Formats: sequence, structure tokens, C-alpha cells
Amino acid sequence: MAMKPHAYLGRCLAFFVVFLLCSTMLQQIYVRLVVSRGTNATTDAQFYSEASPLTFLVMGDSHAKDGVDPSELGASAFNFASYGEGYFQTYWKLKRIVEEQPRQIETIILPLDDHSFASYRRYRIADTVYWQRYIDYLAVSRDHPELEGMTKFLTANLFGYFADGRSMAKALRKPEPLRSGFKPRPEAFWKLSESRRNLDATARARIHLGRGGFADPVLLEAFRGCLELGKAHGIRIVVVAFPVSREYGDALATYSARSVYRDEVDRILRSSPLTLFLDFQQVYFDRGEMFADPDHLSAQGSTEFSHLLGNTIRQSEAANVK
Repeated sequence: MAMKPHAYLGRCLAFFVVFLLCSTMLQQIYVRLVVSRGTNATTDAQFYSEASPLTFLVMGDSHAKDGVDPSELGASAFNFASYGEGYFQTYWKLKRIVEEQPRQIETIILPLDDHSFASYRRYRIADTVYWQRYIDYLAVSRDHPELEGMTKFLTANLFGYFADGRSMAKALRKPEPLRSGFKPRPEAFWKLSESRRNLDATARARIHLGRGGFADPVLLEAFRGCLELGKAHGIRIVVVAFPVSREYGDALATYSARSVYRDEVDRILRSSPLTLFLDFQQVYFDRGEMFADPDHLSAQGSTEFSHLLGNTIRQSEAANVK
């Protein structure tokens, strides 16, 4: 006997309701036991739990996250960078911070590396649950339809446990041990053979730049927006080209990414005269022990570089006073 249409629709509706309830429950478990224990959430919790003023706030991607130890900058500091973060994300995070002013900030440190404006980073948001705190996916997607705001909204609220690709097994891990948002990496790169170092560096450069599009307009506009936010709120911006290994630097040279975006970045920097640009890309070319991999500083590297960075900024401030 054939099922009546209204009965069929009723069963479909019942299935949908049960599926939605189950998905909501799994999402809540995922957020509480997995997302809340991750590096991003732990960093957030540390930052917002304090109200003390900051001399330095570090933002950006993994080069900044692994490269700057706040305790070694010589002043009150916090590392608010995150892995895989592009300037589109940095802009919205910085916008909330400076507008809500949970902490007074004197100087913000941002990255300016060869891959900073590579198109593949435009709307790449892996942790949609976390970034919903800073990016209103539905509202922002009106001006940025390629963001696929509805998809990200649904992922962040219903299907993050599935789409973000992280295992529930991570719920068993302890929260990330961070020090003012920072966790050092071990020294490993220099221990590899020369041929392996070159292979790893070439592979990393291909990941960052192999798809071309070195001067993405959305990322450049977000970078400009970060500098304008600093200017509007009286916060100095220091833009840093982070150290990389010689092997990685040689691999980067084959793409000439800087020559593609240099003119536009120079125009942006000239429009923000209080912004300081510091180029440290080659500073450790002859010191492989400073790196955990071809383009990330190790524990030793981050310690020494943070000293160097803090001192260089202070020397620049003293020179400006004179």
C-alpha cells in the first residue's frame, strides 16, 4: 500500500528535526571539548582575562605566532597571532579589539612577508567556529560574496564538528600551554641534511606562492584597513618581514612576489606615516639553528629575534624623539 503524501512529508519533517537536534548536540560537544581547548580559544581566553595596558600586541599568522615571544620584547606584550591567519581575518579581529578596547594598546606588530597577499589566503578560514567571534559571516558576505557566508555560518553553528576536520579525539588533550599567547617550537630544521633542508624549503615556498596571485586586492585592502584602524585610534603600527632560513629565502626568490606587490604596499605605507616597516627576512640566513622549519623560528630563534625586534622598535622611537 502506497504511503500517503502527507504521511511521507511528516516522516521527512520528523527526520529533519531529529537530525537537526543531533547535529546541534554534536556541535555543542565539539565546541566545548575541542574548540575551547585549541590554541585560538586558549589565546583568546588569556587576552580577555586581563585588563592591563599593553606596549605591544602581536597579530598575524604563524610567522608572528611562532616568531615573537612576548616575554622577550622588553615590555608588556601579548601574542594574539594565529596559525593560518590572513589579513582579511586580522582586519576584523583588530577592528573589534580597537573599537571595544578591552585593553589599552600602544603598538601593534603585523607581518609583511612574501605570502602575505597571496590570493589563496583571501577567504581561507579553517576554524569557522572560532572566527565567528570576529567575523559576522552573513553580514560581511554581502560585500564579499566569495566568502560564502551562509556556508561558513552553518558550519560554525551546526556542522563544525564535521567540516573543520578536527577529530573528537582531540577532546582528550590538555589545553594548549601558552605564555601570553605564545608557545615556542623546538629546534629541528638545522639538524636535517642539506638536501632535505632544500627540499623542505622548496616545498614550503610552493605551498605559499605556487598558486600565484601575489597581490590580492582584498588582502591589500584589509592591510590598508589595519593601518587605518591604528591611525584612527592612536596606535602605532610596526610591520615586520619575519626571518626565514637561507634555503627558504632562495626558494622565495624564484617567485619574486615582493616585486609584484611592492608598489601598492609602498603606497599604503606612505599613506600611514606613523607606520614603521622592519625587514628582518635575511637576518638569520647563516644560522640554521634559529629555525624549527624553513620559515618558522624555533625556541632559540624566537627568543633572540624578540630581543632584536623590541630593541629595534625602541631605537626607532628614540630616533623619532630626537
